[in-house]
Amino acid sequence: GYGIAKFDKNSRLIWAFGQNAHHDVYVSPESENIYALTQSIFREAVEGFEYLPYPQLLDAIVKLSPDGEVIDSIDILTAFKDTAYEALMQKQTESSSKRRKAWDSMHTNSIRILEKDMADRF
Repeated sequence: GYGIAKFDKNSRLIWAFGQNAHHDVYVSPESENIYALTQSIFREAVEGFEYLPYPQLLDAIVKLSPDGEVIDSIDILTAFKDTAYEALMQKQTESSSKRRKAWDSMHTNSIRILEKDMADRF
């Protein structure tokens, strides 16, 4: 990943976000906040996820204001911590030699926010 930038109609830089953003961004029509995927290399185990191989490329979700300022972020592993999905991930990691060698276990390609107008469908 590289980053995210906003330009005006004359291609002048308005703002830049220099973290390793990749694959997809989502701009909320309600708030105009920007949600993006980022990635970082973790060379040591994340607490509670020692069963994953390391080093590990880990994805996160970052929420930016319309002006490109970081509002919040959460790493994908933390989002799955103590859920049935984490238990499934651990089980697959333990039972698959191929999975044990994977260093990008939580690779994320797309992001969408469930907006209020969708709430009745979820």
